[in-house]
Parts: sequence; C-alpha cells; structure tokens
Amino acid sequence: MAKSTIATVFLLLFLAGCSYDHSGNKYLPYPVAQDRPLAYQEKLQAAAHWEVLAANEAEEILKTLGTTSISFNGEELDTDFAKAYKKMLTGHLLDKNIRVLNSGGNHVVKFQVQVVRHTSRDLLNLPAGLMTTMSTGALLIARATSSWNHPGLVVLPIA
Repeated sequence: MAKSTIATVFLLLFLAGCSYDHSGNKYLPYPVAQDRPLAYQEKLQAAAHWEVLAANEAEEILKTLGTTSISFNGEELDTDFAKAYKKMLTGHLLDKNIRVLNSGGNHVVKFQVQVVRHTSRDLLNLPAGLMTTMSTGALLIARATSSWNHPGLVVLPIA
C-alpha cells in the first residue's frame, strides 16, 4: 500500500511539473522578441510585432519632422493588412500630437507592406503536459492489460 501511494504521489508531482505552461517558458518552439513585453496570441502572432513597429515609426517621424501635419499617400492601401497598418500608425502619430490629414499635409508619408503567408503553426502550441498525459495513459493501458486482474477498470477514470 505504501509503495503504491508513494508511486502515485511521485507520478502526480511528475505530471504537475510537465504541465508548465508556455507563458514564461524560455524554450518556445519559435522565436520571441526580447525588446518588448511578451504578448501571446493563438493566431496572428505578428500583429503585436507590427503594433510595436508602428509605434517606433511614429516616434522616428516625430524626431524627424516634429509635430507638423502629415498625410498618407493613398496608393499603398490595396490590402486589408495595409489598411490595418495605416490605422495602427495613424493612432500612434495622433498619440504623439502629429496632425494626420486626408490630403494636403506638410509631408506625405508613403509605406509599403507585404503579406507573407506561412504554413499553419497551430501544432506548435500543444497544450502543456499533453505528451506526458498521453504517454502515461498508454503506459496505464499497457500495464492494465498485462498485469491487472480486471483490465476493464482502466476505463473508469475516462468515464
């Protein structure tokens, strides 16, 4: 009885250790920028990066031009992403007290964006502890069928 209790406690501690969530984990399967706070998104992970880039660009425009008025060249707004980036950049420019006009600003800002499509990265963020749970379940089933008097009892935790 004591051996099984110790084994059960050890197994539970082992499983708890394997369930370390990806937040705060330095060993992610994809690179994470180190120059800003971490932002986790299940999809559209680049949106936070573009927000940081728009803020940086607004800061550089402020340093270069001061609080003058600007307008955007309308040619670059051919994609949904370009429209979204213009909104991000406009928001940061307005936060810096730079007037943004539809046309006729003292300076014209032109930008280009390119949408790059990647393969799905959904499988990179498997739930924490999934592989450990699956391995433990497979081991439990294997032990149940070979060692237990009533191997059918293995399905009780699932029910």
